Amino acid sequence: MQNPLKKYYSRKIVQQSLANHRPSSVKELKKVGVILSQTEFDFLDHSAFAKTLNIKKEQLFFMIFSASKEVTKNPQISFFSKKELTLNGTFKKESEVRLFQQKKYDLLINYFSEINLELLLLSASIQANLKIGFPIEENRLNDLDIKENPKNWQQFLNELKKYLSVINP
Repeated sequence: MQNPLKKYYSRKIVQQSLANHRPSSVKELKKVGVILSQTEFDFLDHSAFAKTLNIKKEQLFFMIFSASKEVTKNPQISFFSKKELTLNGTFKKESEVRLFQQKKYDLLINYFSEINLELLLLSASIQANLKIGFPIEENRLNDLDIKENPKNWQQFLNELKKYLSVINP
């Protein structure tokens, strides 16, 4: 069961963050963040993201929500769990998820279709020029929704590339 205080404060932060977000144009992709859950990460070819978006792997950062904290040797891929969320609805100060959250991204990809409080809080609180993801209950989370099956990541990336070329010719 989720702590009622965590839930209350987290939802309050989400609502404030969503109300304050204003999308802006992306002239060039210099830093791209991808938020996803462990289930989506297990079948995803993360190297294809950089190739499709025509950016270097060092410009692409993944934050994966997992039931258990995992460790990876790749500095571009980090994991977080619900244990890293404090009672006041913020992430622990020294955590990797907090470092990910504090960066400003040109593009944030919300690659999750099943929402939970931690994913919603992280995505809503990140500063990004443009947020793209799957259609979910909280329709203000993404600036652009791509209706696609999350397991079909190649088609998602093709649609993403197509929309980015239209938005930023």
